[in-house]
Amino acid sequence: MVYKCKSCGAKLEVVKGTEMVTCEYCNSVNKIQFSMTDYFQNISVKTKKYTKISVIVTIAMIVLGIVSSLIFSLKNSTNLSGNDSDDYYYNTYKYNYYQDSGYLIDNNYDDFLDIVTVALNIEDRENYLQIIDGKTGERIKSVKISKEKEPKLFVVNQEYICVPKGDFTISIYDKKELKKIKTFSLSDKFRYYEFKENKLFFETYDDNLWIIDFAGFNLKQEAFDLKLNQSPNKYTHVNTIEEGEIIYSVKKKEKSSKDVFSVVAEKGDEVLWNLPLGFEDVSWWDGPVMVLSDQNIITYGKKFTSDNLGYLIGIDKTEGRIKYEVQKSGKSCRLYDFYYNGRYVIANINGSYHAFDPSTGETKWLVGSVCE
Repeated sequence: MVYKCKSCGAKLEVVKGTEMVTCEYCNSVNKIQFSMTDYFQNISVKTKKYTKISVIVTIAMIVLGIVSSLIFSLKNSTNLSGNDSDDYYYNTYKYNYYQDSGYLIDNNYDDFLDIVTVALNIEDRENYLQIIDGKTGERIKSVKISKEKEPKLFVVNQEYICVPKGDFTISIYDKKELKKIKTFSLSDKFRYYEFKENKLFFETYDDNLWIIDFAGFNLKQEAFDLKLNQSPNKYTHVNTIEEGEIIYSVKKKEKSSKDVFSVVAEKGDEVLWNLPLGFEDVSWWDGPVMVLSDQNIITYGKKFTSDNLGYLIGIDKTEGRIKYEVQKSGKSCRLYDFYYNGRYVIANINGSYHAFDPSTGETKWLVGSVCE
């Protein structure tokens, strides 16, 4: 409040709690009277001041919240493959890829083998047959196939995609447009198969033998002597590779309660090099796996010494030395498929596909929800 002298009108300097003030200009004595109006006016001034501060703080918090939300949304909707927002459902990648469901197939002839796979859409709970571009990770094609629980899948002759289902049928799709060519009815569920001379020889669980001739897409039930050893929806992990006269292999031996792994290069009876991995503490899911690129052997494992984290390991195939060890997954993650598409190492880790540069271990693209 501003108080003035009653005699000369000069401004009085009033100390809080003072009742009598002498004017420094005319020496008049002024009695200061505080009213309730003065009190509430004083509170009002202070309240306006603090209200203004509160409004500014509130607005700042709202803006910060919006920015944080946008950043979080962008982070969760951005993926190395460049897929659009249609791949996400409530900020989660909406396609969960089945384990052991990926097969390499040349779909668009760009020197990168592509991936044909089956995914469960968490939004509509339907299964989708998909082609994933091996170069970019983009989804080239996607068609709804059924509500089957874990449908099977395999590829024959790099041309035809076969999908056996639990309703005792097998459907054949073309690789370019994923167009269904024909569906055959069987006597039981599909079990083992072999592809030879443009014919699919297979057996159902009731021990019946069948042949599909791809020349005319005809099915017949007929006995044959061909040995069947392939199972649909099961990728065979490779642990031995021949290159010329050299054989590379991942070997293990039992030691205490842990499996000890090493990679070995042999030429005839001569061991060129033998490389133990992970200080004798490397453990692998589903046995040892390896792929071979131009210069490197690439393998994948979990180390007990690093809290069971998953590592991609690159080894110089000439010198037998480790070139890189790159941590790629958490201790609860499991490796399913593991193969080489001509340019990248492809791994299915807990239902997400990862493409790695075989020279450095760098992630080039990924699709699916990352397991940490």
